[in-house]
Amino acid sequence: MERVLSKHRHGSKVPGKTWFPPSWSDEDIQRAIHLSLQEPHEITPFGDKLGFEKVVQQVLAWSHVRVDTDPPIFWNSYPPHGEAS
Repeated sequence: MERVLSKHRHGSKVPGKTWFPPSWSDEDIQRAIHLSLQEPHEITPFGDKLGFEKVVQQVLAWSHVRVDTDPPIFWNSYPPHGEAS
């Protein structure tokens, strides 16, 4: 989870990454990730991953889980339409 927070919280200095809204705390970001995985609006298979989509407080959160491992592992999460670093 810290990997996602360090790259996608607002103000991150990692080039080319999108940010969650500036008003969101780390807890808000974690909540959006958990909701996208537990109550997705859509699940999309692609390659070795499943993509989970959920709109939380009017922000689309995408979370990816690798399914080519046993057990499957959380891979990443980000707001695809967020402000870019």
